[in-house]
Amino acid sequence: MIKIIKAGIQTSVQDLGRDGLRHLGICQSGALDTTALQQANILLGNPVDAAALEVTAGPVEIAIDCDCLVALSGADFNASIVNGDTGSQTGNGIANGWRFALGPGERLVLRGNADGGRAYIAFSGGIRVDKQLASSATDISAGFGGLAGRCLENGDTLSLGRAGEYAQRALRNSLPNSQNKGSIASTGSIGARQRQPGHAIRVIASSDLALLGDDAFERFIKTDWQVTPARNRMGARLHGITDSGASAQPNNPSLAGNISQTANSKTSHMYSHAVLPGTVQMPRNGKPIVLLADGQTTGGYPKIAHVIQADLWKLAQISPKTLFRFTPCSVDQAVSALREEQQALFRLQQAVRKFDERG
Repeated sequence: MIKIIKAGIQTSVQDLGRDGLRHLGICQSGALDTTALQQANILLGNPVDAAALEVTAGPVEIAIDCDCLVALSGADFNASIVNGDTGSQTGNGIANGWRFALGPGERLVLRGNADGGRAYIAFSGGIRVDKQLASSATDISAGFGGLAGRCLENGDTLSLGRAGEYAQRALRNSLPNSQNKGSIASTGSIGARQRQPGHAIRVIASSDLALLGDDAFERFIKTDWQVTPARNRMGARLHGITDSGASAQPNNPSLAGNISQTANSKTSHMYSHAVLPGTVQMPRNGKPIVLLADGQTTGGYPKIAHVIQADLWKLAQISPKTLFRFTPCSVDQAVSALREEQQALFRLQQAVRKFDERG
């Protein structure tokens, strides 16, 4: 069992979410960075869809009452292990993307991430909560799933499942020398390099372009964008910067404002229609919104593009300080990118298994 000493901001239980229920108005939910969640689970020998913690902002502090393997992934939150009684650090800082051992009397502390990304904390055996609609994911807006359908609070406790064969073996190897708990060496140096969002996000042009103007998509992909602080699990609102450095506001006809004004004249009677995580909506204020895991199932704004699945994680991890551009790609290229991501996860899974078999 683990106990949440400090919950941080919007820390929640997440897995890979709920599929096939959007026709019922139920959003996907699940981790915003699904690859990071899967990497952490693979390092521990868990099923890739095992429930873990998604951390939005620190500090977060977690105590555990048993020996357990833990893996961190996603954004680097400056993690370390401290003694629960004295508060003193018991080992080296925890490297992001690696697994380590944690035991009774020790606490995992994540101080925070200045760039606004999300971290994932997985435990051997996974977090065990009652599944709702075949998933452990927390749908914060609808108030179900995870732990009572809400973000975690100070004092909450969560049960863990039974660790798999290789995780148990790796944990046994770490126990003889208790002074090494919390170090990478204690469980074998095995980890996964964490990806960086970069400055390009691939998109497929929308079928709504006729409503937005002939050159709307061209101007969209030639604009530098930033994620605004108005980013949550439902979506990321964007702020555009033109080539001249001017903000792309509705009164600036050079970009978003012109797109929005054109759309308003043609979509005043536009009916709500299906949308998905990755859909880029163009509202009347000219600031595009990219829908994320908790995004609604229908929307009435015209769509200018759709972020491909292989790049959607970038909207959860990219810093608001970073300028980026959208890059057009084809459906075939989007499928290939997703296949490459899945192959990389499979290779990691095989590498971890071989490493632990040797141990």
